[in-house]
Amino acid sequence: MADRTGLLLRPLILALLLLIVPIGAGAQKAAGKLDWLMGRWAGTGTSFGAASEARLEVAPALDRAFVELRYNLIKPASFEGRAFYREDSGGGWEGRWFDSRGVTWPIGASLFETTLTSNWGTADTERGRTTYRLLRDGRLEIVDTVLEKDGRQREFARQIFTRNP
Repeated sequence: MADRTGLLLRPLILALLLLIVPIGAGAQKAAGKLDWLMGRWAGTGTSFGAASEARLEVAPALDRAFVELRYNLIKPASFEGRAFYREDSGGGWEGRWFDSRGVTWPIGASLFETTLTSNWGTADTERGRTTYRLLRDGRLEIVDTVLEKDGRQREFARQIFTRNP
């Protein structure tokens, strides 16, 4: 009888342990730091000097090992980009960008409260910065700049997003 009770309890104990110690706990913790950014967003603003409309979707990806950002510029031109971020061992963030132009480059980012600042590109490619900042009213501001030859950052896009249910 004791052997039979032990056999019945083992699956229950295993299930309880899985609830207490979630698989990928480190990745969940990292993704949790970006909870304020998660979800579907729609925005308008300017991009390359013209009125713009865009969509953004942010969600955990690949078994929560990464946070994926999916950006779609609808107008003034069609453009799609994706980035995969993860927290690095030093408390910063690293990632990789891919877009519909066939471009890919590394990202180094920092997080302060509800502002994610992403520096992208290399000395051999275009370099710039994208800042995602949650505003007090719950909207999201995204500002994109590119590094000019003289060392200044030139803004090329600024959009304000609202969260979609």
